[in-house]
Amino acid sequence: MADEDGPRKHDQRAEASEAGSVIQYQVDRQENHFGLSPKLGVAGILVMTLLVGSFWLRDRPSDPPPAAGAEAPSPAVATATPPPADGSAAPSLATEAPTAPTTRGGCRQPAVKLTSTTSGRPCIKVTDDGKLRIEGHVVAKGAGEVTVFVWLTHGKDHRPDRAPRRCVYELAAGGTQTCATTVEPDRPGTKWDVAMEVEEGKVELPSWWDSFPAVVGTQSGHLITWPLAP
Repeated sequence: MADEDGPRKHDQRAEASEAGSVIQYQVDRQENHFGLSPKLGVAGILVMTLLVGSFWLRDRPSDPPPAAGAEAPSPAVATATPPPADGSAAPSLATEAPTAPTTRGGCRQPAVKLTSTTSGRPCIKVTDDGKLRIEGHVVAKGAGEVTVFVWLTHGKDHRPDRAPRRCVYELAAGGTQTCATTVEPDRPGTKWDVAMEVEEGKVELPSWWDSFPAVVGTQSGHLITWPLAP
């Protein structure tokens, strides 16, 4: 019996050895095929799958434009915020409209030379009672007597048939004076302005007074429509 058991055990060991060789051979084939062990080969396959997926997502074309006739998405529309319940003003997103230019007069800028020793700046403005105040500001560069005139004119179209306001001044070098009066036009119009003149010495009228409308005088450039709009 002992002799029979010996060969049987030997055969079992041989079979086990042969089975181990087959398993080792299969493992060696996997390692040789992937260049990695079985565990590392699975990890490599997962990494490759992730890389391929990322490239696919990156290269995937964007959503196509809507077909012809399809409704495009509406742009967002800002809505006004209702006023607070306490009655205080709600903040506004709209910008304020620019201030309209004044139509109530102004002064000529800068002053202009009127004689060899004086310069002048005519001004016109509306008074509180709806009349027109006309002014002639004069600056002396040298001492002497001068006569300043101011009057109302409707451009070159019309000049009221009245004498101009006349002011006589004895001015020192650098001295200033203002000749002014309040008038009311003798008819409606849209180009009412002030005109002024300065003459050296004491005179009754500007030297060219009878040459209107060929000569109008130095004007402010701020035209006023009269009567004034309510």
